[in-house]
Amino acid sequence: MKKLHSALHLSTLFAMSCTGGSTNALAPDAPPNGGFDAEPNVGFDAGSDAAALPETRVAACTGSWRAGPGLNDPREQAAALLLPDGRVLVAGAHHIDPPNQRDIGSSEIFDPTSEDWTPTGSFTEIRGSTRGLTVLLTGGKVLTSQQESVNFKTQSTRPIPPEVYDPSIGTWSPTGWMTAFTNGPLVALPDGGALAMGGIDWLADRTRANAQRYHADTGEWTETGPLAGPRTGHFAIAVGGGVLVVGGSRTDCCAGPMLAGAELYDPATGLFREVGPMSEPRWYPACVLLTDGRVLAAGSGVQDGRTAEIYDPVSETWTTTGSMQEPRSQGSLTLLHDGRVLAAGGFGDQTDLASAEVFDPSTGTWSSAGSMGGRRRLHTAVTLQSGDVLVVGGFHFVQLTSTEIFTPCGG
Repeated sequence: MKKLHSALHLSTLFAMSCTGGSTNALAPDAPPNGGFDAEPNVGFDAGSDAAALPETRVAACTGSWRAGPGLNDPREQAAALLLPDGRVLVAGAHHIDPPNQRDIGSSEIFDPTSEDWTPTGSFTEIRGSTRGLTVLLTGGKVLTSQQESVNFKTQSTRPIPPEVYDPSIGTWSPTGWMTAFTNGPLVALPDGGALAMGGIDWLADRTRANAQRYHADTGEWTETGPLAGPRTGHFAIAVGGGVLVVGGSRTDCCAGPMLAGAELYDPATGLFREVGPMSEPRWYPACVLLTDGRVLAAGSGVQDGRTAEIYDPVSETWTTTGSMQEPRSQGSLTLLHDGRVLAAGGFGDQTDLASAEVFDPSTGTWSSAGSMGGRRRLHTAVTLQSGDVLVVGGFHFVQLTSTEIFTPCGG
């Protein structure tokens, strides 16, 4: 791994997490600031709106794409969350590729009625990528996880506090510190709090197994877990009141070996236990919660970037399903209102992608969903209350300010 001799904001290069159905994600344990060269298989972003979606179905069709309004700041690996009032909060960003390596502390709000972006409060301290490390809490506030700035030259770290965003006043404010730092994915819990688990200690070059639980009523973190084994580059998603943790690696960054194993966290006991493994290892996998309570994992496979499989929370096992038409990593995976799943953009066959496809759980097959106006990866996607999907920023040679809007057939 190439370690830059400069202060690097460590937290989530590609953390993946979901609450309810899907959320923002990359993986929090990878350095969001270019501490290493991003690998092709880094994973998907899962859209941030999947909870409580209607189960109405429409006939399969391509759908349509159109350009959306431009962001005020270019954003790559930025958190994007659907707020209870239907607006979308986009917060922070990390620019991993030279010559524009930097972190973004600003936030902005998308209004789906006027279709424009308005600046809102900035973080009190600039941090690395927020995708996969930021969740919507019960009550409508937003939590972004603790991070750290790492200086490999001096072998020192500086902690960056967790912060909470209050949409009613449009500001971020620090909250309590973790009792033992973890830079793994962050997932909202049913009790209104959140869970962070795993990750990597960059200076020690060692993966983490510890977990921390955030209590929204007090703003405090407490130790819970730990994981059955240390892992980095994994994905975490809320499932049936618990948290499913899948994939990743036991060693730092891209060195491997990669993991097919999965674990389930029970908030009532505070313990993780192993469940059935995936059919193949996945590095920074993407998952989305389907309307029937199962979980779809697609792409980022170590053996084949097209494969997909489904987790059944009743049997606690995985079953392979239809493969995507193209290999994808670093893209987005978003639940639609009709129960299908949209995969858009990403990286595959050594190039950034503009194409999109839709998965139908009733048939287990993927079909074309047209193409975006431009190629992109490391973007974020959110299903709006209207049923349209907003695709935000990303990267294609440069960090992007552009957005796109997908309207499913019947929309």
